[in-house]
Amino acid sequence: MKDYINEPDKRKSLYGKRAIKDFGLMPSLKGVMSDEETTGLADYLYHKYDK
Repeated sequence: MKDYINEPDKRKSLYGKRAIKDFGLMPSLKGVMSDEETTGLADYLYHKYDK
């Protein structure tokens, strides 16, 4: 999860080609967020996001 936040790539996407086509690939947050913030976001997305 942290790898995708820092270096998004369509091959790593969990939502498939259609989502990338419709919304584009998210921008890299590398250098924008601290390691602690990235860890917190990854934890939230992985464990707490209610689909």
